[in-house]
Amino acid sequence: MKKILKKFLQIYLKLISKITLFIHKPYIIAIAGSTNKSFTKEKVSELLREQGYDVRSNIKSFNTEIGLPLAILALPSGYGEYKEWIPAIIRAPYEIFSKNF
Repeated sequence: MKKILKKFLQIYLKLISKITLFIHKPYIIAIAGSTNKSFTKEKVSELLREQGYDVRSNIKSFNTEIGLPLAILALPSGYGEYKEWIPAIIRAPYEIFSKNF
């Protein structure tokens, strides 16, 4: 049952993320490499905010099929507790039409 719910959550968040990105068309900066990615991500975010840009960055470096959509939608993680996912599931569709994306 847990695997089914996890797969549903992956598909659901992926779909909502794709719709959100299609509607809002944000600029995306990807940082890759083997060292200092978190530090670089934080510095780039900080510098862009100082320049007056609205910036979203992955708060806890979630890099999974569930973590990336959570970062895009700025939703909290429920981690391993399925009851903790309910607020994220409910709030996800509202991010599609968020004015402050």
